[in-house]
Amino acid sequence: MKNFLLSIVLIAVFVSTGYSQNRDTLVVKTFSFDSITTRRGLFDFPDSNNQYGKILMYYTLKCDEATPHDKYPCGEWDYTTYTRIYQDIAKSSTLACPSFKVKNESPAEFYYSKNPTYRVLSYYENQHTANDYFLTFDGDDFLEIPSQALSSVSDAVSISFWLLGDASQPRKDVVLEALNSKGERIINVHVPYDNGVLYFDAGGAGVGNNDNINVKPEALYYKGVWTHYALTKNSKTGEQKIFRNGELIASAEDHRKSLDEVSTIIIGAAANKDQGFYRGSLDEIMIWDCELSPDQVKRSMYPDAWELPASENLLVWYPIGRDGHRLVIDKSGNQMHASLWGVPQVNSFGRMSALKPKPQPGQQLVCDSVVNTKVHIVLYDDTLNPQLPTDTMFVYPGYRYHYDAAGNKLGETVAGEAQLLQRKTRFIKTTAKEEEIFEIARFITPYGKRLDLGLNGFTWVYDVTDYAPLLRGNVDLQAGNGQELIDLRFLFIEGIPEKEPLHVRNVYPYGSHLYEDLSDDKALQSTLFRFSDDAEQAVIRARISGHGHAGPKNCCEWDPKTHYLLFNKDTLFHWEVWRDCGLNPVHPQGGTWQFDRAGWCPGTFVDTYDFPVPDSILKKDIALVDYAIEPYDPDNGEEKGNYEISVPILEYGPCNYTLDASLHDVLAPSDRHEYRRRNPVSTKPVVIVKNCGTEIITDLNIRYGMNNGKKSFFQWSGEIVPGKNEEIPLPACAWKKMKQGELFIAEIKRVNGKRDDNDLNNIYYSEVSDPVILPESFIIEVKTQDLGRSADNALRIFDNNGDTIFQRTEYPADTLVYDTISLARGAYTFLFSDDNEDGMIRHWWNYYSDETQVGNNGSLKLFDLQGNEFRNLGFDWAEHRRLNFFVGKPF
Repeated sequence: MKNFLLSIVLIAVFVSTGYSQNRDTLVVKTFSFDSITTRRGLFDFPDSNNQYGKILMYYTLKCDEATPHDKYPCGEWDYTTYTRIYQDIAKSSTLACPSFKVKNESPAEFYYSKNPTYRVLSYYENQHTANDYFLTFDGDDFLEIPSQALSSVSDAVSISFWLLGDASQPRKDVVLEALNSKGERIINVHVPYDNGVLYFDAGGAGVGNNDNINVKPEALYYKGVWTHYALTKNSKTGEQKIFRNGELIASAEDHRKSLDEVSTIIIGAAANKDQGFYRGSLDEIMIWDCELSPDQVKRSMYPDAWELPASENLLVWYPIGRDGHRLVIDKSGNQMHASLWGVPQVNSFGRMSALKPKPQPGQQLVCDSVVNTKVHIVLYDDTLNPQLPTDTMFVYPGYRYHYDAAGNKLGETVAGEAQLLQRKTRFIKTTAKEEEIFEIARFITPYGKRLDLGLNGFTWVYDVTDYAPLLRGNVDLQAGNGQELIDLRFLFIEGIPEKEPLHVRNVYPYGSHLYEDLSDDKALQSTLFRFSDDAEQAVIRARISGHGHAGPKNCCEWDPKTHYLLFNKDTLFHWEVWRDCGLNPVHPQGGTWQFDRAGWCPGTFVDTYDFPVPDSILKKDIALVDYAIEPYDPDNGEEKGNYEISVPILEYGPCNYTLDASLHDVLAPSDRHEYRRRNPVSTKPVVIVKNCGTEIITDLNIRYGMNNGKKSFFQWSGEIVPGKNEEIPLPACAWKKMKQGELFIAEIKRVNGKRDDNDLNNIYYSEVSDPVILPESFIIEVKTQDLGRSADNALRIFDNNGDTIFQRTEYPADTLVYDTISLARGAYTFLFSDDNEDGMIRHWWNYYSDETQVGNNGSLKLFDLQGNEFRNLGFDWAEHRRLNFFVGKPF
C-alpha cells in the first residue's frame, strides 16, 4: 500500500512544533482516521533527511464506533500497541550440508543393512504371587541402615540385590554407599552411572582412593527387566567381582585395600543424603562380611527357595514385606532394621504390570524378534552443489534394537552385516533476506469504556529524531491498534541536528520474555556488539514494560523491579522500571488507570531509558553487552510474569555545536493535550531547556510573555550537562492578552553570558487556552468519602507568589463540607489532593473480593453565593485536581 502526502510548509511560526525563524517543515502523512483497519503499510518519506534538525511524530487517537474491535467507540481494555519499522536485511550465512540424511536428520554416523534387521522384546513371563514385595525409590528418598550393621566388615564383603531401574536411567544415581567415621567413602555402587557404566568401589578410603571394577551392561540389565546383581570383595586375596544373574561379568585380582570402619550405610542415595537419589526398584537386599562363592551367589538370588548362603556371616537381609511402618525389617536375625526416609513405596509383585515380573528359579528370558521398518536415506555427494540430493537408498537400519515388553526402547547394538555411513559436512555461503523490526515507540491504549477523546482525537507528540536513519525512502510502517482510530504524521523541521543520527541497530530485538527466563539468563544473554567505524557517540536505549499478574504482587505489571545493562561484564546502568500514573493526562478513564505500573500507564507511551555508552568502550569498537534483572523469589510464583523489551543502540556523529541551549518545549501555557494537567495557566510559565552542545550550561537569560503583550526576562543559574533537559519554572508574567488561540513566546537570549552557536532552536511559540475566571467569592462543596478515605484529602489555594492563602487538611468522613472563599483580584492555583492517588473514586475493584470495602464516590464542585453550581471538578482525577484561575481579568 502507498498512501502518503509530502508537503513543504514555509511559515513564520509553526505553532504545532513551537519553532520559528521561517523554518521549512515537511509533513509526511501516513495513517489517517479513514484507515479504519489498516495498521501497516508502505509510505514515502524523504530520500534524505540530513537537512532536518528535528523529526516529530504526531500520534492521534480518536474514539469511534467504526473501530471493529469491540462494541465501544474506544476499546474497553488497555492494549499494548507498537510503532514499528520493518526492513529487509540481507544476511550472509554459512550453510552446513551433510553428506546424508536419515528421516531428515544427519547423525555423525549411521549403520544400514540391505538384509532385514530386528528389534527384540525381552521379558520374563509372569509367575508372581501377591505375597512378594519390592521397594520403589522415586528420586527423593532412601533407606538408612544402622551404623553398627557393618562394624564386622574388614577383609571381605558381599552385597546382593534385585534391581529394576525406571525409564529415566542411566543417571548419576547411587544404589549403595558406605562411609567411615571421617566421612570417607569405603563402598560405592552405581548400577549404572549416567554414562551407562556399572561401578563397584570397595576398599580404601575416599573418592579416588578406592579399589574399583566396572563394566558397561546393556540397558536391558538395568532398566528393562528385573536383574540380580552380586558384588564381592576380598582384600586378602585381592579378588573383587561383579555377578549378574549368578554369572561372573567382571573381576580383578589385585585389589587389596581393606574395608575398615564402615559406620554410615545408605541405600538409594549418596551417603550425604542430598544427591545421587536412585530412581527405580530394589528387592532382596543382602550384605555379608565374607566373600560369597559363585555357588553361594546363585543361591543368594532366591534365599526363600534355597538354603541361605553363608548365613553365619549374613549381616542384613531386607526381603521387603508389609511389616513395619517407617522401617524395613531385617530378616537376618541381627535386628538391623532400616529406616525409610522420604516416601519409598512398598509395592506388590502381584499388582505389578505383568510385563515386568521377577524371574523364578531356572526361568529363562523370553526374546521376541520383529523385523525393523525400512528407512529412507538421502545421499548428497555433489561436491559443487552439496545441498542437492544425488541418490537415495531404501534399506533397513543396521541395528538390533532392544525393547522391554512394554515397548520402551532400552538400547541398540550394530547388526552383523551392517555397513557404516559416516557424515562428511561441506559448507557453502548463502545470502538470505530477513525482516528486521525496529520499534520507534510503544503505546498502551486507554481504558475506553465510556471514554471520549474528543472530536479531533487526543494527540501525543513524540521526538523521533534519533530514528532518522530509518525514516528515509519507502518505509514499511506499522502503528496503532484496532481499538481506536489513528492519525499518524511526521514533521521534518529544517535545521542542523545537535548531532547527526547515523545508525539504529538492535542489540536485542523486541521480545516478550518471562521474568524467570530473564533472571535465569535464558533470554537476552550476553552478546558482542561491534560499533560502526563512523560512530563518535552512542546511546543504548531500553524500552521496557512489565505485564502479567503472577505472584502476590501481580508481577510484572504491578511490581517494580531493578534492571541492569552490563558492558564487558561491568554493570554500567541500573534503574527501576516503574511509572507514576497519578497525573495521567488521559482522564477520567475506566479501569484502574490511576495506579502506578511497571514502565507504563494506560493511554500513554511506554517509558524509554537512554544510557550514553562511555567513550572508553566506544573507542574499543566492540563490547560485550548483557542485560540482567534482579532475582525473583522462587517460592511465590512471580517468575511467570513477563516483560516486553526492546534494546537498540543508537549511533551518532560528533556534536555540531559547542554552546547550544535549545528551547525544547513549553509545558505551560500550552494547548497540547499531553499538558492539560498544567493548563490553562494563571501563574508561572514552565519551559524545558535542553543542552544540545558540548559545553555545560550554567546560566540562561530567557525572554518570555504573550506574543502581543509585555515581555519579561529571567536570569536562570544552575547546571545542565550535555544531552540533558532542565524543567525551568519562570516567574509570572503579564497575561493581559491571554485568550484561546493567542501565542505565548519564550526565547533564549544569552547562554553562559553570550549568544549560543545555534539560534534556530532558541525560540518556542505555544498556543494558549482560554483562562479560567472565577468570581471574587464562591463556595467549595466537597462530598467526602467513607471508609476512612477522606483522610487522604487536602485543599490548598496558592496566590501568584506561591503563598498558601487557604487550606483545609482534614475532612470528616461521608459528609458535605462547604468553604466560602473570598479573594482579591489576582492569579491563583486551586489544588485538591489525594494521598492515595486514586482521586475520590469508590473502590469498585473490591466488589467481588469484599463488597463492604467498595465505598462511595466523592465529589468536588464550585457554587456561587446564590447556590448555583458553575464548575464540577469531578472525582476521578487520581493524584490531584488542579485549577489555575484568575479573579477578574488576566493582568
